[in-house]
Amino acid sequence: MKKYYIVFMLLVMSVSVLTGCGGQTNGTADSKIKVIKIAGVNDAKPFTYLDENGELSGYDGDVLQAINKKLPEYKFEYSAMDQSAMLLGVESGKYDIGTCHLYKSDERAQKFLFPDQPSGFSDLKLITKKDRTDINSFADLVGKKLVPIPSNDARYNIVQEYNKANPDKAVKLEAIESLGSADTFKMVASGQYDAAIYPAPAFESVQKDLNLDIKLAGTVAKVPTFFVLNKKDTELKTKIDQALKELEADGTLSQISIKWYGEDLYKK
Repeated sequence: MKKYYIVFMLLVMSVSVLTGCGGQTNGTADSKIKVIKIAGVNDAKPFTYLDENGELSGYDGDVLQAINKKLPEYKFEYSAMDQSAMLLGVESGKYDIGTCHLYKSDERAQKFLFPDQPSGFSDLKLITKKDRTDINSFADLVGKKLVPIPSNDARYNIVQEYNKANPDKAVKLEAIESLGSADTFKMVASGQYDAAIYPAPAFESVQKDLNLDIKLAGTVAKVPTFFVLNKKDTELKTKIDQALKELEADGTLSQISIKWYGEDLYKK
């Protein structure tokens, strides 16, 4: 009898050990999920903003959520702030990813890691007074006044590239240190300048508050936009590139573009 009792206890102990190992395995699997800290801009609708639940929303927010579904080994955690704080936070390593419809520039590439794949596109259009029908392209700006553009802005580079390619139809380009959206719009509405270049999806959110005598005219460029990553996050960059390729191929990015911009910027 004593022999059988010993065998029985050994079996019980074996089951306990196996059960305990199972619990440790699950715990280990959970601990392998890496938290990725993401910083967005808190008031840049339709690109990024905080919704009524305090969650990061907008085009970039939806794209990040779609990426996270492709990368279950990561848990994305979101914060929102102004753009300067966001960029400083990513550069310092406080955040892994920064986002707000960002253009790539040589200056930014020195500080941040950019994915190879864009997260979206910016439809850059001309803004004119409502009664103007004569300005719909770069060529139409010859002899006219374009609102100044910060020299570190991708829009400045786009005009420069056009001028290099079209020296006989060059646009007069003025640089400025900084210029807000509202002031840009007012310069056109007042007639001080004939036109401005501005991302079309962001036009309505500014114009609805100002209600100026201006409109969107023709498209001058479709510019890729990107997330920025801390320089150390090379593995994350590779995985985001693959996820973005898949999301473009299966039509997800087109759907998100239509939802937030009213047009499919991925349409060839």
